[in-house]
Amino acid sequence: MMCNDLNIGNIIKKIRKEKGYSQRKLGELSGVSHTQIAIYETGKSIPTLETLEKIFNSLGYSVIQMISDYFKNLNKESEVV
Repeated sequence: MMCNDLNIGNIIKKIRKEKGYSQRKLGELSGVSHTQIAIYETGKSIPTLETLEKIFNSLGYSVIQMISDYFKNLNKESEVV
């Protein structure tokens, strides 16, 4: 499974907004430029695992935790249908 299948950009954007961070603030915290974060959030590019770790660590998540949470939510949504 590729990260793009997980809608990684949407996940980054959702958690970033929940934290109240702008793209610029997330960039400062993660060391990833805010323009690159915008590119990831719009799905124009997929971050490397190293970059994902930087972004999610600065949001208080690990990549493993993010993937686990994604599948938990996916399972909850499929149970509702």
